[in-house]
Amino acid sequence: MQALEFSIENSIEPLIAWAASREFTAENTIFLREVRNFKKKWCCLKIVTTAQRRQMFNDASLIYFTLVNPFTAETPINIEYKIFKTLQNMFSEVEFDPYMPRSSTPDALKSPGLRENVVCPWEDTLSRPASLESTRTTSSTASTRSIVPSEFSEEVFDAAFESIKYLVFTNTWPRYVDAELSSKA
Repeated sequence: MQALEFSIENSIEPLIAWAASREFTAENTIFLREVRNFKKKWCCLKIVTTAQRRQMFNDASLIYFTLVNPFTAETPINIEYKIFKTLQNMFSEVEFDPYMPRSSTPDALKSPGLRENVVCPWEDTLSRPASLESTRTTSSTASTRSIVPSEFSEEVFDAAFESIKYLVFTNTWPRYVDAELSSKA
């Protein structure tokens, strides 16, 4: 397990490439990398401002919708129901559109021609309260109109991370190590 943890921390890209090319499934290792990067980005802050907390939540939402949520992730990770339900509840108020392009300029987001970014384009968003409106950021395709839950922190993915790390350790990692040893022999 220590070798896997070292690989996750220092050099997970070869494992991701191997899993994608040999097992045709790299979602678990990609999830480990993304959560690792998320935690590295946010763990060092002593005091988190409201704007930083919002950005942290947006970053976490993007991980959730692109790698965890079975309705929006292309290849979602396979985690225990209890862990999934906790994450689902955490991000239940967030709207996400995987097809809304990211923009490098804030002016593009102000365009009146852009439709609301929601998971379900047919969903009636007009009936929602307007008091939750806030400024959109350019760093994510997740909506910033939802309120950041009070229980949210940078540890939001810890249970899922441990679960997926165990899956990788028992399934992908042994085959990867064997393949690496065979290729060097």
